Amino acid sequence: MMPDDHEMIDNWEPGFKTKNQQWKDEGLKAYWQYQRMDDPKKNDVYITQTVCGFALFMADSRTDRTLRTANIPGHIMGREQLQALQAWLLTQQSKDATAPKFVACAAMVLPRHVGLPPTLSAASGCLSEDAWDGYPNSLAALLGFIAEKEISGVVFLSRDAHLGNVTEVTVGTVKLVSIHAPALYAPFPFANAKPSDFANDETFTFPYKNQSYACTVSTQFPPAEDGFVTVRPFQKDAVWRLDIQMHGVKTPLWSQQINL
Repeated sequence: MMPDDHEMIDNWEPGFKTKNQQWKDEGLKAYWQYQRMDDPKKNDVYITQTVCGFALFMADSRTDRTLRTANIPGHIMGREQLQALQAWLLTQQSKDATAPKFVACAAMVLPRHVGLPPTLSAASGCLSEDAWDGYPNSLAALLGFIAEKEISGVVFLSRDAHLGNVTEVTVGTVKLVSIHAPALYAPFPFANAKPSDFANDETFTFPYKNQSYACTVSTQFPPAEDGFVTVRPFQKDAVWRLDIQMHGVKTPLWSQQINL
């Protein structure tokens, strides 16, 4: 389990608020004490694991952020962690190019919010966004690396926006999937994201290493409000697939199978 803003303060990021660093320090102290108490190292928040035979990179998309301003786009994770993630992706690709590679982080990777520029090279208008789309340089570095190295089977798992969704993504020649879980308990509707907040079907472009890439997203929004998601990877006819189910407290079970 990765720490997020509610361990500190809503939408925490580095900045100039009076107690900004104090909130982060206290939140991380509680995280190590109550969620990772069996970790003897207590160094980097991000970790790699194998769960049910599948590779998992648990990314820290909150406490590793850098400062951003109107003139400084900032990064959602530091260089060390990004390089670790890239190296992990290459390792998993060399082991089994077609197998699912799960990357879990609190912040939603895709879809982006509505109204953002059609290219990730423009940082204007992104400062109000708390997810990956608020850090266009980081999003371009992640998607560009995957497209350049043709790393298939990447599945992003996230859960910060209080809105379940399933997004199929094509970047370059590679298909990805981004799955965002609903909140387990979200009694205040004003605090929940809505489908209309997102560009659920769009194509945007971004530069990476002097090349331009296109990224196309198509998003489904299951009806679940309070609830949880289960993801079961399986292989059929030599093709890896995901059986995705959204379990809502007050809504019928939503189920979808997606090819990787």
